[in-house]
Amino acid sequence: HADGTYGPHPGIGTSLLAVEVDPGSTPTLFANCVRALEKLPAGLRARIEPLHAVHMRDTISSSASKPWRDKLMPQDAEPGRIRSQEHPIVYYAPHFERPLVFVNYLMTSHVAELERDEGDALLDEIYGHIYADDNVYTHEWQTGDIIIWDNIALQHCRPALDPSYRRRMQRVGAAEKTLREQYPEWEFGAFFGEEKA
Repeated sequence: HADGTYGPHPGIGTSLLAVEVDPGSTPTLFANCVRALEKLPAGLRARIEPLHAVHMRDTISSSASKPWRDKLMPQDAEPGRIRSQEHPIVYYAPHFERPLVFVNYLMTSHVAELERDEGDALLDEIYGHIYADDNVYTHEWQTGDIIIWDNIALQHCRPALDPSYRRRMQRVGAAEKTLREQYPEWEFGAFFGEEKA
């Protein structure tokens, strides 16, 4: 996934610093969305060029980490619980000179212009290119490693954490707008370690 695609201004950059990591701990994988678009067959590229994908996130559900296509969105969700944003599938990021394919398995719900079955089949075809073995880099962490990446051009993920290994990381993100600017109704106090007034 790429961070924050369910909002109007996804983060543009992210870094991870391995503060304390045991050898053999959980790696991080990166998928190149620029390269994936460049490798798409011409017919598929032409087909997706005018289309848009809806990205979603359930802000409070314990199942928020499940891909949207694998669960039903709660029909009676309270206002503000579900965040969604439509983005072009072929995305031209303001800070980046090359187009890229902008869908991800974790947060992309559906293709706006297509019926569900047709859209799901199209997304599966695109994911086959994004997550192809030759388009993914796996980083095995060592203490002191730092990786800084473009959050729009590269997707990242990690397998489930193995609790028998230490893996203490420090994450920093860069964005055009802060979370508070994008979501003024959210309560960020606990997230940022602040006390309520």
